[in-house]
Amino acid sequence: MTLKKAKDAARDAIGNVPQRVGKVAGDEKLRAEGKAQEDKSDEQQTEDDEK
Repeated sequence: MTLKKAKDAARDAIGNVPQRVGKVAGDEKLRAEGKAQEDKSDEQQTEDDEK
């Protein structure tokens, strides 16, 4: 696994945790924050893949 792929996986995890906790707890704000982090990670992965 390359360093970029490891960073991407870590970013995904950072977004997934609050999103899932928010879902279980019924906290829409936390879900939205997690989703935003996950979307940011996806954008970064796309940029890295294009390089």
